[in-house]
Amino acid sequence: MLNNCKNLSVLRKTRRRCLAFRIQNSEFGHGFTLLEMLISTGIFSVVIVIAVGAMLSINQAQVKASNIQNIQDNVRFTFEFMAKEIRTGSDFLVGGCGTAGCSQLRFTRQEGTSVLYCFEDGAIKRQSPVIGDCGLGSAMTSSAVAVGKLFFYVVGQVLGPSDGQPRVTIVIEARSVSSTVRLETDFEIQTTVTARQRDL
Repeated sequence: MLNNCKNLSVLRKTRRRCLAFRIQNSEFGHGFTLLEMLISTGIFSVVIVIAVGAMLSINQAQVKASNIQNIQDNVRFTFEFMAKEIRTGSDFLVGGCGTAGCSQLRFTRQEGTSVLYCFEDGAIKRQSPVIGDCGLGSAMTSSAVAVGKLFFYVVGQVLGPSDGQPRVTIVIEARSVSSTVRLETDFEIQTTVTARQRDL
């Protein structure tokens, strides 16, 4: 039949059969084998797994960075607020003291009202005027931040002619609250505030 196709003197009918034979053979001659399909599917799967893993890692890094920023903002606001009042305060008294430090600070503001800063239920609380225990104060940190410890140390508050400037050192340890433990971020910060007026 192929010989007939090559011969130019063959009838038109035979040419049509040869053309149909070539078209059918060309349809079955092209395409992917099963082995090629398995290899390409495997390579595609590996690329997808790597891409999804990279996206998840980037997302987790972004969440962790957001948690760090959230803790820093909360602690910074709390520090600034406490430092502003402590600078102009007097008559500093610590309470709730243990071996590591004291968890409460009571003092008198510049205008004469009393203030209590304390640590309870994983939050820093403030009460002014002081009307009772720490539980009656309002929380200064958000629910997204769990405070692990809050310590106050008062130095330089001595009555008499050798009285120095009272200094209050504040230590806060906090962590972000996240449903995934590995995305939680711990944060510890310390600052010292010096009162502007001598505590005579």
